[in-house]
Amino acid sequence: MRSLLLASFFLSTATMACPDLSGTYATCKNKAGEITDTNLVITQAVRADGVTVYTTTSTDQETGERVTDDLVADGKEVSSTSAEQGIEITTRETTSCEGDAVVMNAAFDIQGQNIGEIRISVNKEGAVMMTRSSGTIFGESADDETVCE
Repeated sequence: MRSLLLASFFLSTATMACPDLSGTYATCKNKAGEITDTNLVITQAVRADGVTVYTTTSTDQETGERVTDDLVADGKEVSSTSAEQGIEITTRETTSCEGDAVVMNAAFDIQGQNIGEIRISVNKEGAVMMTRSSGTIFGESADDETVCE
């Protein structure tokens, strides 16, 4: 009985480790006031191993496409490589929960040369979801803030 109680304590601690970002947001606007996404829906689930997975579905403002992405907040590095017009682009990212925010750190390489790094922090402030990014890409500041409500 005691081991069951301890196991439930650790499971509930792991479940509470990540913030609740679930919700529906009509529009997301960046600092310049431009709409970046509409009809954003975020759901989240905790896997059996205690890792929180966030699923986002939204309509991309530029393409009009409905896009779904999963963010696994396990702190492990994920690397992906794509080729566009013969140029190899590699992205390395980690996603984890830090306090009341989900934080993603990403680094970008083109043809094996690092072109920049960015840190994105997402949290809820009341009914509003805030996304703050900071870093540099090609030596230029990539700082921004997006509000979803």
